[in-house]
Amino acid sequence: MEAFVLSSRFGEEESKLPGIRQGPIRAVRDKARRLSDVLLDFDTYQWTVTKLCSPDYGVKVRFLRGTSLVEVLFCFECDILAVTANGATREENFDFNHNALVKVVQEIFPRDEKIARLERNEDEQVERQEFLRTLARDVDHDQDSQ
Repeated sequence: MEAFVLSSRFGEEESKLPGIRQGPIRAVRDKARRLSDVLLDFDTYQWTVTKLCSPDYGVKVRFLRGTSLVEVLFCFECDILAVTANGATREENFDFNHNALVKVVQEIFPRDEKIARLERNEDEQVERQEFLRTLARDVDHDQDSQ
């Protein structure tokens, strides 16, 4: 796995910098495994939610196995990631594992000041439980109306 810190597209001080601010960093196997475990955890995502954000991706990781390349871009401000594999890109919200992703990214880039300032979401678990309750109510409502 390779990881990069990207320059902001919106920040005036960074907008004139090259697109890649730091990297590639080759992550050690345990960090790559922890990152991929979080990304593969379906409970990480808010599958049915659309946000009205313009992501400003700050971190990019690449997973390469043989000739297969998967690239993931992270916006930690709005908790949106974009995954590109086999030429197709999909965006998703990672609100429910924001903290785990921040932790791994901070370990990969321990000296980056901007990454070090990423904040944890203290209400992450409460928000996940509320979302799951709402989702369950919606499913029950849909079944009742059939």
